[in-house]
Amino acid sequence: MTEEDSEDIFIEETPIEETSGYLGHIFDDYLSFGPELEALSDFDWTQFESMAMDLAKLDRRLTIELDGKATAIEADASRKNEFLDKLPSVEATYECPPDQGPAGGSGYPT
Repeated sequence: MTEEDSEDIFIEETPIEETSGYLGHIFDDYLSFGPELEALSDFDWTQFESMAMDLAKLDRRLTIELDGKATAIEADASRKNEFLDKLPSVEATYECPPDQGPAGGSGYPT
């Protein structure tokens, strides 16, 4: 394959942050939130998961106040995407193709 041929197969993808409806993403336990979910950046998700594992109680409940209304969310502490998916008007997408190895998936709320 020549250099010219390889340029023909290169597909430029849109960065996830520029995707329509983007609110944030999770990759290898790194969380990045857009302005709409910025308040969740202050929550220590790693410590939350660690403490749940130490207690052997991964099923956890978080109560989040949104626009003055308390919203209770229950999920597995090790699956941040589940908590995000249960936020009103947020749809968390989790992609982990079966043919990929560790770190082959991605998750992002939209």
